[in-house]
Amino acid sequence: MIKKFFLNLLSSFLGAWIAIVLSGVVIFFIFMALMGKLALSTVESNVNVTKNSVLVLDLDGEICETEVAREFDMDMLIQGEVDKPQTLLSLTTAINEATDNKDINAIYIKCGNLAASPATLHSLRNSLVAFKKNSSKPIIAYADNMAQSALYVASCADSIFLNPQGIVQLNGIGGVCIYFSELFRKIGIEWQVAKVGTYKSAVEPFITNEMSEPARRQMLELYDGVWAEVRREIAKGRGIPEAQIDSMVNNYIITESAQDVVKTKLVSGLAYERQMDEKIGRLIECDPEKINFIDAQSFGSFSMMPSTGGDHIAVLYATGEIQENAKGGIDCYKLVPVIVDLAEDDNVKGLVLRVNSPGGSVFGSEQISDALSYFQSTGKPLVVSMGDYAASGGYWISCNADYIFADPLTLTGSIGIFGMVPNGQKLLQNIGVTPQKVSTNPRANIVIPFEPLTEPQMAALQKSIDRGYLQFITKVSKGRDIPVNDVDSIAQGRVWIGSTAKTLGLVDQLGSLQDAIDYTAKLTDLKNTAVGYYPDLEPSFWDMIPTAGAESLVGKMLSKAYGIDVSPVLIQHVQEMLQRKPSQALLPEYFKVRI
Repeated sequence: MIKKFFLNLLSSFLGAWIAIVLSGVVIFFIFMALMGKLALSTVESNVNVTKNSVLVLDLDGEICETEVAREFDMDMLIQGEVDKPQTLLSLTTAINEATDNKDINAIYIKCGNLAASPATLHSLRNSLVAFKKNSSKPIIAYADNMAQSALYVASCADSIFLNPQGIVQLNGIGGVCIYFSELFRKIGIEWQVAKVGTYKSAVEPFITNEMSEPARRQMLELYDGVWAEVRREIAKGRGIPEAQIDSMVNNYIITESAQDVVKTKLVSGLAYERQMDEKIGRLIECDPEKINFIDAQSFGSFSMMPSTGGDHIAVLYATGEIQENAKGGIDCYKLVPVIVDLAEDDNVKGLVLRVNSPGGSVFGSEQISDALSYFQSTGKPLVVSMGDYAASGGYWISCNADYIFADPLTLTGSIGIFGMVPNGQKLLQNIGVTPQKVSTNPRANIVIPFEPLTEPQMAALQKSIDRGYLQFITKVSKGRDIPVNDVDSIAQGRVWIGSTAKTLGLVDQLGSLQDAIDYTAKLTDLKNTAVGYYPDLEPSFWDMIPTAGAESLVGKMLSKAYGIDVSPVLIQHVQEMLQRKPSQALLPEYFKVRI
């Protein structure tokens, strides 16, 4: 009895101790998450704009579409350093406000390893061009090493200085598509595919080891279109012939010395960063020690927050892949209620839908499209502003808007649908698993991927995809006032850049998000254009808690079992594919272009 008593006492003590420890861990993460959320939501600007101020654009790292596009950083929080992310709208707002600010005499661009899609870079560059034109103030740029993306943006500057040990990367546009059908063959997974669209190539990496001719032709045409715009703008900004740009690219200017780069006129001269204050001082006729440098991220009145009341135009961000019950991207079950609330809010006089999406679930896309139709039924204008991508499902939710704006380098179209169902029969055989089916009807186990689809099941899947495609092109026909047969001829899953999409009638006008806001204001009776941004972009509690990915663990398992070395990024991509519903309207991953 005494032994049993002490065992019970010990087990109770251990249980209580474990509970206390776990509670402490949970409380710690709750505290850190709440502190992080508070810190991230209370970053405020305390900029002192004085005479002889210079606005500084630090073009290094990713330029995000929204402020929520960031990860929780425990070290950042502990150290008390909370950085606002670089967003396109915050940067362009700062540039626009600097135009009319009499105390800001110039813009200084510090070029780093800039990462952004072509449409984002084009919009940022256009803001700088407008700054020069409307203010007659100078722009000066510096780089230790000049990436092609940074050169494209900075090419509109009056002067560009390169470090004497630096290089300029000018490579053209290219991309790589990774095919992993052989990987699936080795582990015993077969993909059964149904699709509509000659150019709907998102399924190719799963079922073949080579790029199809239509996919290759389409990629090359897109890259040629983007490169033509980039080459033209760089040549115009630097005052050199376009043919010279191609000549430099083909002759590997990246390998040339900094002194030789100056001779090409891609840069104005050579300098160390410590010398830039003096050069800027001479430019604005000011003592270098009296220059007031202002970070663009801390300047400007822009705040990506919902309206707190009063009549306004709503800007609704639809960013990421469209799915259902998704933690990231566009969750239709979260976005639809926001649209309905905006429709029923008397203070909302118009809606600008900012689309930056490669598409996704057909079901999710249609739920969002229906909610937008409900918004329009209230008599309020709906205007779409396309960002980097508004393709496939992204175009599905856009095509019925009253007016559509796109950047010349937006990737849009991709009007097509595919379906994929995995068959893991060989995988189960390889690992010694034998499923036994019991069902009341022949089709009861169609969603269980333990065996190949039968011919009737495959026919049913293809019929569903065909029906979805017809629904898609009919929707486009109605929204864009184009005959269905004509829509079909420019659809077929084909991706277009914004300038071509305008020619085809898929968009109405080339322009920025601000252009879309201004246009929407004209359609309303608002005297002062107040803007509210939706949805609330503060990260949720669970988003604030760091999570350890399982991708590296899966990679180790594959390596041990099959001798296959697979990167965590590839595993994550495959995992996302497995979690998707069979019917998808999605842009292929390799169309996400970088300059």
